[in-house]
Amino acid sequence: MNLQSIASVALLWSIFAGTPPTSGSASDHGVEMDRVIADILHRQRAMARVRYTLSGEVLTPQGRLSRLAGDLLPRDVKGDVPASDHVAGIERVVTIDFADNRLRKDTSAEDFFTSPERMYFYPTFKSERFDGSRVVLVTPRKDNTSRAHTPPEFQPDLSLQKLSYLGLMLQFSDEPLFLAHGRFPRVGTGGGSFTRLQAAPDPQLLHWHGTGNADGAECVVVRTRPTGPSERSFYEYWLRLDRSSAVSRIRVFVDDQELRRCDINQEQSPVGWFPKTFVCTELNQDGSLAMKETWRVSGMIPDPPVDVGDFRAELAPGLIVYDAASNTRYRAGGPGAPNVDVRTLATTGRAPMGGVWALVVVAAVGVAVWLISRRRARRRESGN
Repeated sequence: MNLQSIASVALLWSIFAGTPPTSGSASDHGVEMDRVIADILHRQRAMARVRYTLSGEVLTPQGRLSRLAGDLLPRDVKGDVPASDHVAGIERVVTIDFADNRLRKDTSAEDFFTSPERMYFYPTFKSERFDGSRVVLVTPRKDNTSRAHTPPEFQPDLSLQKLSYLGLMLQFSDEPLFLAHGRFPRVGTGGGSFTRLQAAPDPQLLHWHGTGNADGAECVVVRTRPTGPSERSFYEYWLRLDRSSAVSRIRVFVDDQELRRCDINQEQSPVGWFPKTFVCTELNQDGSLAMKETWRVSGMIPDPPVDVGDFRAELAPGLIVYDAASNTRYRAGGPGAPNVDVRTLATTGRAPMGGVWALVVVAAVGVAVWLISRRRARRRESGN
């Protein structure tokens, strides 16, 4: 699991925790908002499904991992990790089936392994699949074994995830693809996760904020109604009316501070304006760079043929399976054969976790503690 995913969920929780207000209207600025809503509805009707092929680079700034998980790094490590900015390639194929509420993301990228003895970046592959009711994470052992890394013996080939995993599955850098089709799966969810890929923007949650200039082009600026514990967190969208309200910029504010931005370069196709390149950045609280993703769209297929099997995974005999609902891992037995708990297979009586899994768990706990402390501090302040 990619470390940036943990930070993604924490940030979105801080934005959308709490019930969004229902007051207000999308027609706060008359003609502009009416045009925006009409364009969004047209984009929704244009395609029932779509497949994107993308490639790019992910920049992990110097010292990012030291700040995120310093206590888990090898004992003899001194200085920043990484020691300098680390740039890694990434490739992704995204299939979105709006009509039947299904999503698949196949990603080849890099992850980071750490243990008390060693640390390194290594190539990974994962396929995340949502068939409308169930989420499956496929991480085949053979596709994640390289000269740099051999997965722990009982690391899952297949993970049966809870629906809450969708909050990890949809990352900030995926949002330009959804917005291109008039879909706002984060807006008005109340918790930062989503189960409806068809989610349309509720006009009651959007309002006209003004106009701005992005790369020399005039844009209408639309904001979501402030939400979150402080009522000062929101999304901001910059739309080009001359390009059918294509979104050219996304900004995410937490407590009135901009922490995320995505600048999108659109290209006209036979079926309209869609993303060609985009750059997504995340900032630390002090304004320094936390992460940067640069993406290029190499292909878009409108209404590709899909089957429900494309969004599911076969439970083949011998696979190591993790079931999140029961928090158990087992080796799949196949037809007529029972599944075998991996604890009975491990020589120590316990299946090894592997450094990267431990890092993800501790990072998530650290983020949760930080968010809880912030909420308690605000309550104390409001009580004074």
